[in-house]
Amino acid sequence: MTIWPAATSKLRGVVAGRIKDAVRKVATYPLIGRPGIEPGTREWIVHRTRYLLVYEVDAKILSILRVWHMSQERVEPGEDDAEDGAT
Repeated sequence: MTIWPAATSKLRGVVAGRIKDAVRKVATYPLIGRPGIEPGTREWIVHRTRYLLVYEVDAKILSILRVWHMSQERVEPGEDDAEDGAT
């Protein structure tokens, strides 16, 4: 019997809880994050994870645009999939 499935499930729950906590914090203090790579966005690192919230604030509306894992390649502003032949 292995313990990995149970441990993995528990870890996923811990990480999901930390992401939810980060969203609540950003919702309460929307300017807490640093200015983002894309104009008009902000970024907040999720505590004790390798995740980054990318969000924007427009008037009183907070929009979470992405939750990035820091191992993912981030696309610079202005870049698109055209280089890969996609249209």
